[in-house]
Amino acid sequence: MIEDRIDVSQTFKRLTNVLSELTDNAEHEIDPDSSLQNDLNLNFEDSLEELTAVINREFNTDGIMITSDEILDDFERYGDAVTTLVALVQERLEFD
Repeated sequence: MIEDRIDVSQTFKRLTNVLSELTDNAEHEIDPDSSLQNDLNLNFEDSLEELTAVINREFNTDGIMITSDEILDDFERYGDAVTTLVALVQERLEFD
């Protein structure tokens, strides 16, 4: 049987590209444990809506839609690391 879901490494690669463009950090500077606020200097107050829009645009063809509230909820629960975003997007890709 052919798997039609995107694997975690592909999701991480796509999000790394998104975060690189949004934060002006080179892709090689972004790792799974990077803090969006502390390591990538992303100010949630100013950039959360843009981050949400960029993620939704990147993954639009996969049929997912994520809200800013969902991102904030996950960051509050699990921390603001890149892995938190990967897990949220991956969950949507597998279950939506």
